[in-house]
Amino acid sequence: MLTYHLLPLFPPVMRFYRSYMLVDLPALLKFLPEKGRLLDVGCGTGLLDYSIAQRRPDLQIVGIDVDTRAVELAARYNRRPNLTFEPTALADVQGKFDCISFVDVMHHTQEDEGRALLRDASRLLSPGGRIFIKDIARSGGWFSYYYDRFITRSDVIRLMNPNELLSAVTDGFRVVSSSQKYRLPFPNYYVVLEPKQEEKAPAAVDERSVPS
Repeated sequence: MLTYHLLPLFPPVMRFYRSYMLVDLPALLKFLPEKGRLLDVGCGTGLLDYSIAQRRPDLQIVGIDVDTRAVELAARYNRRPNLTFEPTALADVQGKFDCISFVDVMHHTQEDEGRALLRDASRLLSPGGRIFIKDIARSGGWFSYYYDRFITRSDVIRLMNPNELLSAVTDGFRVVSSSQKYRLPFPNYYVVLEPKQEEKAPAAVDERSVPS
């Protein structure tokens, strides 16, 4: 991947490129907590996490990725006091988090894999915790498709419109918010989910205790 070669040479430039050209950082920050614990799934080389950690000093961030080379570069060039990186899969993560983010991750998953990621994320949420998804809509997302195909060489590119993503969400989640914002050249959308609370069945009434 080209980023592997450019990051050691130009860390600040690569952070700016990722956080302000590929991602609309000011828009994204509106969906993230000011403090607590954030788990970023698919952090890559940590360029975006560095920018978030810099602007959220009270937020403890853990970035994870199954690409060990990417995590090695992240730990070397994008370290912050409130930011750590781990080369691990989401299914193997332990602990609780106030927010779990998937930034431009879902369009690199097959449908079943995406649902499994959301289930794994759900078990790691603290009470009141939420899942944040930022992705790129298929309608108008041609630049992203060609970028992933020819620059990042991604094996899976499955761009979805927001309604398609929401229809793929399992019944265990409630949609807190869903919005879309076009920022050249990407039709970005932002979705916040929270697990549905299980409804308790009404207690059975012991007829022997009811006065006649």
